[in-house]
Amino acid sequence: MSNQNFSQNFPDYQQDSAEPLIAPDAMNDTLRQQLERIAGQSKAKTDNTLPTKTESTTVTKSLKTQTLSHILQSGVDIILSHSNIDKPLLQSKLDTMYEGLNSVYEQADIPSSLRTRQFISKHGLIMSTNHCVTTQRDLFRVRSFIRGVHHAIKKKLSQTDNKIHLVYPACGPFAPLLLPLLAHYQHNGEVSPEQLNVTLIDIQPAAVASLQAVIRATHLQSFIHKIVCIDACDYQPDIPIDIIVLEAMQHGVSREAFIPIARHFANVMKPDAFFLPEKVSVRAVIGVGQREFVEQWQNQRPVEGGNMLTPPNIHRIEMGEVLAITPQFLQLNQDLILDEHTRLLPCAELCIPTLIDEQDKPLLLLCTTINVYGEDTLNEYDSGITHPLPDMQVCINFKPKDAKPGDLLVNSGDRLKFYYRLNGLPGFMTTLAASPSAKNSKLGVENERI
Repeated sequence: MSNQNFSQNFPDYQQDSAEPLIAPDAMNDTLRQQLERIAGQSKAKTDNTLPTKTESTTVTKSLKTQTLSHILQSGVDIILSHSNIDKPLLQSKLDTMYEGLNSVYEQADIPSSLRTRQFISKHGLIMSTNHCVTTQRDLFRVRSFIRGVHHAIKKKLSQTDNKIHLVYPACGPFAPLLLPLLAHYQHNGEVSPEQLNVTLIDIQPAAVASLQAVIRATHLQSFIHKIVCIDACDYQPDIPIDIIVLEAMQHGVSREAFIPIARHFANVMKPDAFFLPEKVSVRAVIGVGQREFVEQWQNQRPVEGGNMLTPPNIHRIEMGEVLAITPQFLQLNQDLILDEHTRLLPCAELCIPTLIDEQDKPLLLLCTTINVYGEDTLNEYDSGITHPLPDMQVCINFKPKDAKPGDLLVNSGDRLKFYYRLNGLPGFMTTLAASPSAKNSKLGVENERI
């Protein structure tokens, strides 16, 4: 592991940041116009709250009586040894893990200006390290990924006698989906440093400095091949990659650079490497905001996947899958290039069904499920990254009173073509494909309510 002291010599990535020139809504409207021009030419020819500290007596006592390595290992023991989730127990363990890690982070010699630095790179939003630390407390996300990573490591080791190389890009200040697992291995010897090499990557110098401090505090240096401060899309492996662990997204696979990073690593990893998550599925459904985000949770707490109303169609109408992100898809797909600065990833084309009941201003929702590895899955509402994302620009069967540039007015029976925007803030963009009401879809044209 590099001995460079990042607390004294922080790399400067200021030149890689850029503020968006136009708002996403206006950008979508501009891109739709470009797509329409391209379609016309072809016819003529033929896409947190700041950390909150836990003040419980249990957490405080744990920090005083246990080493950080033991705290991390104890939490992972619960994750791996229980097939069923004891949520109060596991949440208590994760809170204690967070407190221990955050204590190291707070004591590290990292300037405040780097801890709070947040910017937009050429691939997407780079969150500040202060906003990334609380991932360690996200119960279902941490549990699903640690279990999935553990099973992937064990499977890969069963296939080879060589040391395997795991790379975790955009890992943040704690590498929360892996470092606790390494502490578990260190304690019980189930996987040794002679079997596993780990490379941690983050573009934020503050995250790298935090990782250095945490690894020293947990004595995990023997597992670490490198800690690299670089844009993950620029990383080139010095030894072949056997496992990729990537979780750099917000709900609706938006804002952060998950797809650009995933595409890069899908093309530099070994052909038989494991990519985690194995699949990210985004579906389009039609719902009503009041039912989706308020009514279904009035008597169902906490807000998580297991407490959703059943059957699901009680308040939704399914349209279909917009995009399935897998390593195979990432290696084979091709971009639609509008100009030298603008790339779109074509996704599915889906039809808006007839709405039987007179829903009040139905919402188009992008719903995400994440298959981490094998049976380890994150369902809707299990984590902030799998909460449904409403597309507020799409107006189905109604015309907004205060129409704005970028609003897309559509009706039942229309076909929607989805794209994933790779420039600016990444995210899905909805456009109107061939449909009976295409002539009425432009902003400012009165749409009849069906």
